[in-house]
Amino acid sequence: PPASRQQIDSMPTITISKDHLRNDEFSSCAVCKDDYAVGNKVRQMPCKHVYHQDCILPWLALHGTCPVCRYDV
Repeated sequence: PPASRQQIDSMPTITISKDHLRNDEFSSCAVCKDDYAVGNKVRQMPCKHVYHQDCILPWLALHGTCPVCRYDV
């Protein structure tokens, strides 16, 4: 089942900074495989995985899990 609006809204939105790019956790989006760039908007899942906002929102409209670890949101 898809994630609920409440579940999605509770996920923090992060704007990528130069400091984020020094951290391996913020290297690339596992959905589109593109590297993050300064200014990108990402969402952090409860499992701590992060994805471009424009990539994860369509995924969550169809699936209530993390695309990498399948954590149930």
